Amino acid sequence: MINYGNIIGNQEDWANLITNVEEQDAPFLDWLPTGDKPVNVLHQYQAEIYRDPVDNSQVDGKPVTGFLSAGDSRGTLKALVQYMSKAAAVKKLHQDVSNIAGVEDELAREIDKSNWELSTDIEAAFLEDDDHREDNTTVGYKTRGVGSWISTSAQSLYPVPSSFRPPSASVITTATGSITENAIIDVLESVGNTVKSSKPMTAFCAPKAKRIFNNMPLFTPASVLVGGSPTGATGVVYNKGDVNTVGRVAERYMTDYGVVDLRISWRNVFLGGNTIEKTYTTYFLHRDKWNLRWNQKPKWMRKEYQGGSYEAFCEAILMLECLNPKGEAKWQPTS
Repeated sequence: MINYGNIIGNQEDWANLITNVEEQDAPFLDWLPTGDKPVNVLHQYQAEIYRDPVDNSQVDGKPVTGFLSAGDSRGTLKALVQYMSKAAAVKKLHQDVSNIAGVEDELAREIDKSNWELSTDIEAAFLEDDDHREDNTTVGYKTRGVGSWISTSAQSLYPVPSSFRPPSASVITTATGSITENAIIDVLESVGNTVKSSKPMTAFCAPKAKRIFNNMPLFTPASVLVGGSPTGATGVVYNKGDVNTVGRVAERYMTDYGVVDLRISWRNVFLGGNTIEKTYTTYFLHRDKWNLRWNQKPKWMRKEYQGGSYEAFCEAILMLECLNPKGEAKWQPTS
């Protein structure tokens, strides 16, 4: 164990030992567009769907009938903000005497570290199944997570109107021991039938789900992908100069229903899911249907020194907005 007593060497040597094992990538936040600033705790906005095709043949000489209201295919969606905070403190002797790790200002280092942690708090909140929650003086406001937006049933607070929820075929819970490529294609076909286009999507795959996509070329579409026996080639070797490389990474999945960019996601239902959900849940999303909206970006304030420790805190107010969840999809197995 490393402690202050057994460190020998200059500050630079000791500083090299402070390396966090986590790089803290935030792929969903990196992908997420930024929308306008919300001015209220509750943000209300409208979504719309096209009407289905009809047998359209007008009789010559007769007046046009069948007028429809311009707003009859619209619905109101609602999103709440979430107020987040981080606190950093350094004991006086650590800051003024120890000069730990060769870091000139230990509080500044702790603030920088807390900023990374806040970004993962935000990403984890957005990738949850949690519904909106209002502040009741015991628990704070919570914004709706991706998993709750992509729901076929009504949410408990500010539910998405039924005509804007995804169809049941777009949301599956197929067990890992039964999932096949055909099942994934069925989900994407449902999305295509819903949006009536082949718009590109992004799949945020939990780690083991990403392996499923990587291994799809080894299986037939009807084969079980988890625990099944490969039916195709066992590997692809590329020659890159003097280096032979085994290719086992799928970055894009081509289908008739749209191109799907595949991204590994480390925090799908990280806070509330079981082990299977955390490692297999996959969200299929259209980028133009999602926004991160900041009311206040992270802002640090240093408290007045009152003895004992130096303290600072950060506040951020934000929301996740889904402009229309009807064309989004997910696979979320529980077993």
